[in-house]
Amino acid sequence: MPPPKTLPTIRAALLDLDGLLINSEGLLVDSIQHLLTSRSCPPMPDNLMALAIGRLSDRFQPEEIKSWIGENILGDGKWTTQEDFEKDVFEKCVTKRPNANLLDGAEDLIRTLAVQAWVAPAGGGLGREKMEIAIVSNSIAVSLAAKCAPHNVFTLIPPSRKFCRDDPRLVTYPRRPKPAPDLFLSALSILNKERSTPPNNQPEIQASECLVFEDSVIGVEAARKAGMRVVWVPHPCARRAYRGQEWRVLSGALGGGESLVEGPGEEGKECGMAEVRDSLVGFEYAKYGIFVDGCEGRLAN
Repeated sequence: MPPPKTLPTIRAALLDLDGLLINSEGLLVDSIQHLLTSRSCPPMPDNLMALAIGRLSDRFQPEEIKSWIGENILGDGKWTTQEDFEKDVFEKCVTKRPNANLLDGAEDLIRTLAVQAWVAPAGGGLGREKMEIAIVSNSIAVSLAAKCAPHNVFTLIPPSRKFCRDDPRLVTYPRRPKPAPDLFLSALSILNKERSTPPNNQPEIQASECLVFEDSVIGVEAARKAGMRVVWVPHPCARRAYRGQEWRVLSGALGGGESLVEGPGEEGKECGMAEVRDSLVGFEYAKYGIFVDGCEGRLAN
């Protein structure tokens, strides 16, 4: 979807959970590499690990990953089948899940967006409008709740602003997981429905007024397909894998699992629609038209 000629003010922030706010994806990466090392297998390459991040039961299904598994870790006293390998990975991850910590800058970002952030009212009216914040995750509800429970900061985001792929509110909407745009668009539709219901009577938020925070390539693709702006904060392995190709990711062109392409990767660069960051620390709210109490629109740290 082409970007609008004039980028509007951001009125809603839609946050991924795994790998963006908590280090659950990092635990997955560590679990995979530790298991491989324990059986004298080579480490999974960064570009394949990047394809696995952000996926659920199909994280090992891209053909590139299946081919590598078949060539490098099956037989010879290692794993008999891919399913055996997947079972060991997920069992190891489940034991570590309660230890998933907040990532750098995540707590400050949530507190700022949920408590201090505001925007000028739609239509140029007087006063100010509270910034909307929501979690939009590929997780199922039980998993999302379990991962949020250890961290009090998530109570700042009300249950009505936490969306997941089995959310009963989405029953009348398409619910394909990322990289399809369904979750983002459905969450926005529900958010707008609640905003328009009395006594709220708030104006509708457009997709182009949403800023999505994502760590996965497929999440970036989903947001771009939804017509939303994106902040991509990739895991280090994905950062390494796509170095020089960042704008191809940010254009939403690489989430389907195809191999990395050669070259500088400047095609698809769309000024203002997407950016890549190494962390959430020191996020620049003012550049998106977001004001922060006590910061006079400057950086909030």
